Amino acid sequence: MRKFIITAYIGVLIGTAANMMMQTVIATILPSITEELGGLHLYGWVFSSFLIISTVTIPFFSKMADIYGHKQLFSIGLMVFTAGTLFCGMAESIETLIAGRVIQGVGAGAVAPAAIALISTLFTRSNRGKALALYGITQMTANIAGPLVGGGVARLYSWEWAFYIIVPVCLLSLLLIYLSRHSGERIQKQGSALKSFDFLGALLLGISVIATVQGLTRLGHTGWSLLTFVFFVSSFVTAFWFIQHERKHPAPIIPKRLISKRLFSLSLINACLGGMVMYGIIAILPLFAVSVLEGPLQTNPGVLLIPLMVGVGGGSLIGGMIMKKTTDRTAILSGWILVNAGLVIFFVMNVSGMVNSWAALIILFIGLGIGILSLSIITSAQNAAGENEQAVAGGVIQLARNLGGGIGIPVLTVFLSLGSSEPAGINHFTFTFLFLSISSFIGFTISFFWLRSHDII
Repeated sequence: MRKFIITAYIGVLIGTAANMMMQTVIATILPSITEELGGLHLYGWVFSSFLIISTVTIPFFSKMADIYGHKQLFSIGLMVFTAGTLFCGMAESIETLIAGRVIQGVGAGAVAPAAIALISTLFTRSNRGKALALYGITQMTANIAGPLVGGGVARLYSWEWAFYIIVPVCLLSLLLIYLSRHSGERIQKQGSALKSFDFLGALLLGISVIATVQGLTRLGHTGWSLLTFVFFVSSFVTAFWFIQHERKHPAPIIPKRLISKRLFSLSLINACLGGMVMYGIIAILPLFAVSVLEGPLQTNPGVLLIPLMVGVGGGSLIGGMIMKKTTDRTAILSGWILVNAGLVIFFVMNVSGMVNSWAALIILFIGLGIGILSLSIITSAQNAAGENEQAVAGGVIQLARNLGGGIGIPVLTVFLSLGSSEPAGINHFTFTFLFLSISSFIGFTISFFWLRSHDII
């Protein structure tokens, strides 16, 4: 039995790596794609189409995974993702590429919650922290490896092969999952659950997320306009409608039992703030290196993400040890302290002009905090959920994290667009690091006071 469990776990890690690698591969090769296919005006949609679709489908697939099996849905999602990847590689126009990204997004929406839930069902609570830590390391390593591998393949051959090399990785994952079909996944089948699924709630939540992300994106790039206002109004109206609908529905997307738990509610807030900080740092660091730093880091800005990756990996391992010996609360607070301290130091040193010499070390410090925080948030949410709600819990946390990134990146873009005077963006980047510091401080404050007298196990 243990052999089947390890086989399934490795299959999940490989499939997750393929999914995460694709997200950064596209960022590396998209300039070459638009140069060949045209459609520069649709550049942003290649990213946002995937993010939006993968986010809004998470609630549906989370529920389906808990009903029909985490392993089965993971396999189906990865097959859809693989088909979308092939479709992207064969694209002959930017519109076709976006269609392929939409297909990828549907598959990713199923893979993300099913992967986390599958790990939780394969391992006992005492071993779950270590398993999720390695899962987090795999995600970050794949994110950083994406530009290196994809960019190298695109330069040696063509951009199409940057998509094609992902396909055999997906197929290997599917094979391992199939070979581990006897690993004893613990699920509860519910034959009539599909009929009672809250489709209207999923639709309302999806529209609200799409409108929020698009409104903030337009605000960051074009400022206030009638269309931006319409997006925000639509987001507010559909969010309000969603909340009212969920209160009355017998089987809401986010189970009322989970929301009523202090630990799970806090995990949602922390996931949103953590996603805002994590995705914001990943998005801003390469631009910061090019605009402000000097020397090798300026000419090779992607290198600046390596200490972040190392820090996140090490932080995940440290977070697992902290939770095993103390409580989830201690791990959450430790993660926020490290992130906030690193960002404050980065902010101060950027103002003083000393950041160039210490950039890598400070980023490593921040990465440690993000690693601890990411693991402790998802583990806390999983511990708060029941055995038949693991995918829903993991999916909602992933949705909150994506939403935080969708909100944070456009806000940071607004700060970067302030003014045009030299020196190049030092003041502009100072505002971005100040915003990230405040966001992390809010996360620490909420966690400290909300759970101050509550013992979390």
